[in-house]
Amino acid sequence: MGELAKVTIGEFVIKTKQRPDSPYPVYNGGTSYTGFYDYFNNDGNKIIVSARGANAGFVNLVKGKYWAGNSCYSIDLSDKNYNLEFVYNFMKYRQNLFVDFQQAANIPSVSKKDVENFIIFYPKLPQEQQKIGTFFTALDRYITIHQHK
Repeated sequence: MGELAKVTIGEFVIKTKQRPDSPYPVYNGGTSYTGFYDYFNNDGNKIIVSARGANAGFVNLVKGKYWAGNSCYSIDLSDKNYNLEFVYNFMKYRQNLFVDFQQAANIPSVSKKDVENFIIFYPKLPQEQQKIGTFFTALDRYITIHQHK
């Protein structure tokens, strides 16, 4: 991952500064955002990985501007030959590897090095990556719709 993307850790923002009427979601490493903030430190279309806590290793895709907290790695694909949805779906499918390599401590955690060393297997042709990524995104939506039913 470190060869095809820039991996950064977010910055702490105190909960009392987050407001429900602020425009930007705050991701602190959980399965969803934790609140909203007036500022953003990431300009979306990035993969995020929970760095620590009960959900350490959880992989998510964020589109749009957001604030990454200090328990959240943001992955920005610097090499545009890789399809974001393909890489996200590949990581999501194998997110258990992050859990398997969690550092043993009082609080489960995943290191930046673990994220950078994550190995991606991919087809060389960008069109194939796009087709596979789009297929799995559509499949994920289909499953979600049926779970709601």
